[in-house]
Amino acid sequence: LDARVELDRLADYYRTLAEERDITLSVDGNGSISADPRLFQRAVGNLLANALYYTPSGGAVTVSIQSDAAGEATIVVQDNGTGIPSDELPLVFDRFYRSAQARQLHRDGSGLGLAIVRSIMELHAGSATLVSQPGLGTSVSLFFPAPASSPAG
Repeated sequence: LDARVELDRLADYYRTLAEERDITLSVDGNGSISADPRLFQRAVGNLLANALYYTPSGGAVTVSIQSDAAGEATIVVQDNGTGIPSDELPLVFDRFYRSAQARQLHRDGSGLGLAIVRSIMELHAGSATLVSQPGLGTSVSLFFPAPASSPAG
């Protein structure tokens, strides 16, 4: 899967929302991954929606991809939004978890977005990590391992 092409498609889809909120949305880097296209779109789409919800007007959301010669790739969705308190970070991938701040800022939402992202990454033998600082923003990294080589035969 050409991840850059997919990321550009997702950015185009979310760009209207970003423009309405006066948020800059950009994509950087190139790379390929071994992933189901629909699940990939769902995972990155969830991250983009979160980033746009929690980034104030005038902010920025960046999606980047880096891959190496071995075929491993990392996609990072980074924002300069409200951030998440450190005591809540261990809970963010739990199903139905919504921080007090999230409940206050956006009453709707189920707390399933990041749990779905984690499940999708596990299906791809990858991982998802999140770092955040209140007032500075959040960065979520999706690690895709190199594609498994086919047995010789």
